[in-house]
Amino acid sequence: MFNIRVDCRNAVKYAQLSGDTRLEAACYIHLANALCFGIPVSPGREAFLPKALALFQRAVELSQNGGTHFLRSKSLAEYGLALAAAGNEYEANRYRDQAFEIYFGGRSVKNRPILRAISAQGY
Repeated sequence: MFNIRVDCRNAVKYAQLSGDTRLEAACYIHLANALCFGIPVSPGREAFLPKALALFQRAVELSQNGGTHFLRSKSLAEYGLALAAAGNEYEANRYRDQAFEIYFGGRSVKNRPILRAISAQGY
């Protein structure tokens, strides 16, 4: 039977064994998304947020050391979305702004895209 959380956990283990920090960061993002956003909105969803936040934070740490600009911006944007889901709007905006700066290289853009769309593009 297909279980996204189990598959993501296994992917994290294999990524750790490979020693590829970019792959590990991407796997942490997917696992955190499976925990945080892969659950239908229900009263029990909040129980998964602390673990998902820790996984997103680990992905941010790994992606900052040698990750592509897109992986760095994706990890920051996803962490920001999780922080917003947890009700921490100040920190969420800070991380989303960092993601925007990395992704667009500090250029001024008149109509800022929704960072969720950036996050959905992949790495």
